[in-house]
Amino acid sequence: MTSEQISDQLGLINRLSKLFVAVVSDTLDEIQGNQRTNKYLFSPEIRPILPEMKICGNAKTIKAVATTKVEHPLSLDEYRKEKIALAIDSVTKGNVVVYSTSGCKAAASLGELLCTAISARGGVGAVTDGYIRDANRILWIKPIFPVFTAGYTAADSSGRLEPIEFDVPIWCGGVFVKPDDFILGDLDGVIVVPQEVAEQVISKCEERSDSEDKVREALSRGESLADVHAKYRLM
Repeated sequence: MTSEQISDQLGLINRLSKLFVAVVSDTLDEIQGNQRTNKYLFSPEIRPILPEMKICGNAKTIKAVATTKVEHPLSLDEYRKEKIALAIDSVTKGNVVVYSTSGCKAAASLGELLCTAISARGGVGAVTDGYIRDANRILWIKPIFPVFTAGYTAADSSGRLEPIEFDVPIWCGGVFVKPDDFILGDLDGVIVVPQEVAEQVISKCEERSDSEDKVREALSRGESLADVHAKYRLM
C-alpha cells in the first residue's frame, strides 16, 4: 500500500470514528435494499469489555481452528514461523485484529500479552467471536485498548485453539470480513464496512447524522413525533 493510500485509509478511519454503529447499520440497510437481515452486523453476543469502549480501524484478519495438538517447546526460529507470531508482528497503524475461532470456545483466543503486542505496533483494538482472558490486565494497557469478545475463559489456547491463517477473508461473528475492511464497534455492537463501499457509506452516514441532529433538536423542543417524522423522513 502506498503512502497516499495509507493516508486515505487513515482519513476514512478518522471520519468513521466520529460515527456510531446504529447509523452505519441504518445506512448499510438502505444500501442493501432494507433486507430483514443486516449481513454486516456481528453477532450481538460480541460485546466490549467495558461499556464505554469504542473501536474503529481496518481489519487485520486471523483465522484459528480447534485443535488437540500440543506443541513441544519451540525454538526462537520455530516460533517466528508460527502463524500467530507472523500475524501479530505484521500489525500496522490503524489495524483492528479480527480473530475468527471457527466456532471454538474451548480456549481464549487473545490475552493481555497479545493485546499489548498489537497495541505497541499501532493496532487500535481487537474483535473476536471467541473468548479472551486476562481481561483485568487488558484494562491496564495504555492508551486504552478496546476489545470486543463473546466471553471469557482462563483456558490457554495450547492444545485447544490453533491460528492457521492471517490476512485472508474470514467469517467472524456471523459476518464476512476481508483484510482492510473497516470495523466500527461501540456499545450497540460491531459492524464491518466493506472497503469497496467505505467512502460511499461514510459520506451517507455523515449526512444522516446531520439530519439526526436536527431531529434530536426538534424532539427536544417538544415538537410532535409525527410532525418531525413527516418533516425529516428519518425515523
